[in-house]
Amino acid sequence: MDRSPFPARTGAGRPNAGYGPEIPAAWWGHGSAKEGRPSLAGLVRSGVLSPGIATLLTEIVARHRSLVVIAAGAGVGKTTLLTSLLPALDTGTRRIFLRGTHESFDFRLDPTVVPRETALLVNEISPHLPAYLWGPAVGRSLRLGLEGYAILATAHAGSVESFLATLAGPPLALRGREIAVLETVALLAPDDEPSPTGRGLHRVVGVWGMMWTRTGAGLQIMPLSRPARTGSAAKLDVAAIVRWGDRGGGPGADLADAMVAATTRERATGDTSPTAGGTETVE
Repeated sequence: MDRSPFPARTGAGRPNAGYGPEIPAAWWGHGSAKEGRPSLAGLVRSGVLSPGIATLLTEIVARHRSLVVIAAGAGVGKTTLLTSLLPALDTGTRRIFLRGTHESFDFRLDPTVVPRETALLVNEISPHLPAYLWGPAVGRSLRLGLEGYAILATAHAGSVESFLATLAGPPLALRGREIAVLETVALLAPDDEPSPTGRGLHRVVGVWGMMWTRTGAGLQIMPLSRPARTGSAAKLDVAAIVRWGDRGGGPGADLADAMVAATTRERATGDTSPTAGGTETVE
């Protein structure tokens, strides 16, 4: 059974487990928090992402690494996909929901908050609403990534190039080393053909890994998936993931073993799900 993406915030060893930053705000994604959201397995069955890509993203989150889900439109599934991956976090991982442009970062004053045991959740990196992360708060958040926090976020962008340009250009003007903290970018894009409801299904059409090298190339971007065909989601590129790990990017070269298994499953007839379950209720 899938774990809830927002587990109970009490328990032994977590003296401040119920304090504000760990409680999802009402604006965490579109729709009512009580309506429930599709599980990762449900998104795979509906064709939003392939089993291999689902396994890749799950492994990244489970290994306390960072991920950004991007798309050009609003309400197209960025937060739904990100939320479906939260159960992959280690049960001891603390979740801190950043409060947008005016985030105080007071959680850093709490001695029980350990960076390498804490994930920062960002509902969106964009200037569109005060509830979204923007301005100096973006740079401060990424610098926390350098301290060991995992960052799980969404962003408004129609391509990985435009997303990187937003971060590197004014007014954010972030350095390549800071941008590389985000590590992995997954792009949702609509089908060319609309669904019967008139709205095209958005699928994961590409995943990229980022890394920073101190000499030579600086910020490097590597595609980790094979391009999606019309009407289908992108597929895993195991060779690219191996290269990513060999060059010191992402969770490391050992990720390749899990990806080989995922590719085998992706090719197996009838196995379209990395995990069990259908929907999860958001508390």
